[in-house]
Amino acid sequence: YETKKDNGIFHAVHKGILKSKGKYIIWINSDDVLHPNAAENVAKIFNNDPNIKWINGICGYIKKNIKFSLIPYIYPRKIILDGKAHKRFYGYIQQESTSFRRSLYIKSGGLNIKKNSGGDFFLWQKFAKITNLETFFIKIGYFRSHNKQLSANKGSFEIYTGHISNKFDFNFLRLFISLICLPTIVIKTLIRRNFKRKKI
Repeated sequence: YETKKDNGIFHAVHKGILKSKGKYIIWINSDDVLHPNAAENVAKIFNNDPNIKWINGICGYIKKNIKFSLIPYIYPRKIILDGKAHKRFYGYIQQESTSFRRSLYIKSGGLNIKKNSGGDFFLWQKFAKITNLETFFIKIGYFRSHNKQLSANKGSFEIYTGHISNKFDFNFLRLFISLICLPTIVIKTLIRRNFKRKKI
C-alpha cells in the first residue's frame, strides 16, 4: 500500500502494476466494482492455458446504483490494431471486464503515463501487437457511470482516442458478431475452466 503524489491516473496504475507480485492483473478504478468471484474466474482461465495472455469477460455496469451485466463482446485483433475499437465504430473494450498477465504488460511497454485520458485504449493496441484478446463467459468487474468520471468528458477521453462519439453510435457490428459467437464462447469457457491443458 502506498499513498504518494503521482503524475495522473495512468502513472499511478503503471507504478502499481510494476510493484505488483502476482502473475495476473485486474485493473479496477476507485469508483468501479469487482465481481465477488473475479479473481477466481480469471485465475482458472489463465492457470488452465499458459498460452492465453489477455482476456475479457461479460460487460458489467452500474447505473443509478443498479448493477447489471450484458454479454461478453468479441474483439477481432485487426479491429484493435487499426484503432477501430472505439464507440464511433466498433465499441470500446471495457477495462473493468478485462484481465491480463503481468508479463504481457511488461513486454508491451505498458501504459503511456504522459496521457491524461484514454490510456487503456492505446494499451490494448500494444497488447494486440503481441497476442489476441480471448473472450470468455465470466464476470470480472462493473463500470460505474456518473457525471464526474473522465470517460464522461468528451473533451478528454474521446479527444485522446481521436474519435468523438454521439448518442446514435450503437455498435451494431460488435453486437451482431458477439451474439453469433456467444454459444461458442460459453462452450469454450466451460472447457477452459474445467479441463487443464496437458503438458507435452
